[in-house]
Parts: sequence; structure tokens; C-alpha cells
Amino acid sequence: MIKNINSNDTKLITQESIEEFFADQLKKTSYYLLSYKDKQLLKNGEFREFAQKLISETRHFLWFAAIGIISFAYFTIVAFIGYGADPNWFSLSFGLSVFLAFFLFTFYSAKYYFTFKSSMSLFIKLLDKQEKSNAPK
Repeated sequence: MIKNINSNDTKLITQESIEEFFADQLKKTSYYLLSYKDKQLLKNGEFREFAQKLISETRHFLWFAAIGIISFAYFTIVAFIGYGADPNWFSLSFGLSVFLAFFLFTFYSAKYYFTFKSSMSLFIKLLDKQEKSNAPK
């Protein structure tokens, strides 16, 4: 909740707004995909640590996504070359399905990466601003 930023008793983030933020961010993600440590961090209210952990996990996810994108592109090219050498329905259908999977995987991995990275970075910046405004002068 943003009030007058110039006042000293400004509370930028309330517990309710933090819970709403994580409920909104994790709405499309299954709660079962979170590890036990993630659930404990959320339960204990250690939101900064949870956000930093998600940012580091998105860095690892980016590498897996790059490997997946390269693999899908390779199998697409191989299937289409196989179709060109010996035209049959299997090579064509396999090539088209892997080509579709390539685009879907690229789209969803980019969406996941940028959504979580940007939202968690913004959340950490808001927490930093909150701590700075609540620091004794």
C-alpha cells in the first residue's frame, strides 16, 4: 500500500499485499511444485529469501531451456532432412510436431523466465525501499 512517500511512517508493503502478490504470482504454478524449503520460507514470512531463491532458479531454468530449444531445433532439422531424402508421412508428421513443440517450448520458457525474474526483482526492490524508509534516521 503506497501512501505519502515523503512521510517517515510510510508503510509501502503490508503483510496482506505481500500475500496477495505471491498468491497472484503462484496462481498459475502448482503449489506441489514448490520444494519443502520454499513452502517453509513462505510460511515463515521470509519473502526476500524466497524471491532470491526463485531468481537463482530461473537462471538454472534458462540453461535447461536453451538446451531444450537447441534439441528441438536439431530434431526438427533432422526430421525435415529425412523427409526430403525419403518422403514419407512419419518424417513429415514428426518434423511438424517437433517444429510446433519447438515454438511452444520457446514461448513458454521465455514467458516463465521473464515473468518470474522481473516480478521477483521488482519485489526485492520494493522490500529494499521499505527497509530504507523504515530505517531510523
